[in-house]
Amino acid sequence: MTTLPAIQIRQQYARIGMDSVPARLSIRQPQAELSLTTAPAAISIHSEPGTLRIDQSRAWDALGMRNALASMDRIHAEARNVAWAHVARIVQQGDRLADLTSPGNTIAEIGKEEALKFREFNYLTEPSTNNVEVAYTPSPPMVDVREGRVETEVQVHKPEIDYIRGKLDIYVAQQAALTVIPPQLDIKV
Repeated sequence: MTTLPAIQIRQQYARIGMDSVPARLSIRQPQAELSLTTAPAAISIHSEPGTLRIDQSRAWDALGMRNALASMDRIHAEARNVAWAHVARIVQQGDRLADLTSPGNTIAEIGKEEALKFREFNYLTEPSTNNVEVAYTPSPPMVDVREGRVETEVQVHKPEIDYIRGKLDIYVAQQAALTVIPPQLDIKV
C-alpha cells in the first residue's frame, strides 16, 4: 500500500501583550481648625437694707418712764376712776355705820381697815412681753443677669487631591504565522 503524501500546515496564533500601571488617587485633607471663645455670664445682685421698726412706747409706759405730759394725762384719767371708787367706798362705809343692828364696834373696824389699806393710784399700764412691737419689712433684691456667649470660628481646609494617570501599553507579543510544509516527494523514475 502506498501512502499519499500529506501537506502539513502549522498555524501560530497571534498574542497580544498588555502592560498596565494602575492609576493612583491620593486624597488628603488637613484637619479643620476650630476656635471657641466664650464670654462668661455675669450676675449681680443688689439689695437695699430692709427696714426694722421697733415701737417700745408701751413698754416705757408700763415702766412709768414716759414723758411728763403723757404721765399727767394718764394720772388725770385714772384720778376720775379713783374718785368714783372712793365715793363708792364712803357710801358703803356709811351704810355700815347706819346699820345699828350689826354687832361690834363698826367705827373701830372701819378705822382699822382704813389704816391698813394701801391706797393704790395706778397710772402705769400692765407690763407684758407684747408691749414691744417689732416689724421688719424686707426690700426685694434687684438681680441683673448678663448672658454669656460662645463664639465659634471654624477654618476649613480644602482637600488636596493628587491623581497620577495609569498607563496601558498594548503590543503584539507574537505575530500570527501560518507555515505550510509540502510533503517530501520521493519519485523515482
